[in-house]
Amino acid sequence: MPRGTPKNGVRSITPITTSEKARELGRLGGVRSGEVRREKARQRKEMKSTLETLLTMSLKTGKAQSIDDIQAFAKIQNKNISVNEAIAVRVVQRALNGDLKAFELIRDTIGEKPADNLRIEDITPVIIKGEGDILE
Repeated sequence: MPRGTPKNGVRSITPITTSEKARELGRLGGVRSGEVRREKARQRKEMKSTLETLLTMSLKTGKAQSIDDIQAFAKIQNKNISVNEAIAVRVVQRALNGDLKAFELIRDTIGEKPADNLRIEDITPVIIKGEGDILE
């Protein structure tokens, strides 16, 4: 059965008949892709900024603060809290309670992830002169 044809035999995708139509649809897809990429970049930047703001807040007693106390940063910024900011608040709260994965997420998001080093040792060169000949 051809792609785009469900089991009932009705085509779900109309064929592209002209190169102009294909070009136009490709252009529209590229425009939309750029919009989505910019939105994701904006969200990443917002999340990083929120986490950095939360990380600079002082803890009065040295103990983990409640979610309501941490959410006071929204008042500092004079705006309603977004979903991304609410998630950041929850992640920071979990990290304060000892969740290592939450700590790693925060560290990686704010750009402090340590480099992954892969070390390859004992490299033996292999020389192939012709079919079936492998020399070490």
